[in-house]
Amino acid sequence: PDGLRLGLDLKGGSQLLYEADLSKKDPSISDATAMSAVIEKIQRRVNEFGVTEPTIQKLGFDQIVVQLPGLENITRALKLIGETGLLEFREQKFDENGDPVINETTGELVFENQSATAIGSDGQEKALTGQYLKRAQRDVDPYEGPIVTFEWDSEGAHLFEQITRRNLEKPLAIYVDNTLISAPVVQSVISDRGQIEGRFTLEEAADLANKLNSGVLDVPLTLIDQRDVDASLGADSIRKSMIAAGIGLVLLLVFMLAYYRL
Repeated sequence: PDGLRLGLDLKGGSQLLYEADLSKKDPSISDATAMSAVIEKIQRRVNEFGVTEPTIQKLGFDQIVVQLPGLENITRALKLIGETGLLEFREQKFDENGDPVINETTGELVFENQSATAIGSDGQEKALTGQYLKRAQRDVDPYEGPIVTFEWDSEGAHLFEQITRRNLEKPLAIYVDNTLISAPVVQSVISDRGQIEGRFTLEEAADLANKLNSGVLDVPLTLIDQRDVDASLGADSIRKSMIAAGIGLVLLLVFMLAYYRL
């Protein structure tokens, strides 16, 4: 029945075992705090993904077990859970003569290796990353198709305005987890909001918005074990259990009839 909670052995699905690289965490926080934060963010991602009754647990001091009953699209889940979700805006790279650097192999523009920085409201230089996002969501542009729109908090808007101002009529690359998504030319000064275009499918746009909203994982994760359970095996287990229960009931009735006749 739908009201029963069925595990992987009965419902099918996947069990994923991740190992966290705690050497990459912020040294100002404890291992336990970092692991708790990662588990919370994975929970947010999985909840938005629509998996029914997932189980996410810490194993030992640096491992996380994720059970996803009834999951069919494991490839999508692997990307959604394991990727860090770091959003960056990188500026175009120029040589000492002020000319754009071009990749000699691909002929494409080269961008800086880190996110653009600007002066924060406290007077300190800060890198513009997804930590300043207020929200992100999937949308559909009539010309570009599925996109991800985003809105900055007040500090992010303060940084974004400076960065777009100094990059007017220049490309500003958008990276997620060190992968170039797009490099639109800045047409005007922008502050509080923007959009990410990357020839997404509706599913990909929804997953990217999910990752950005859940926050950057505090430590990188490595998938070290994956076990998939076929749903047909679960159905077979239920069928066999029902047959065994039925046989047991019949035997009990036969025993009772024989006993009371005596």
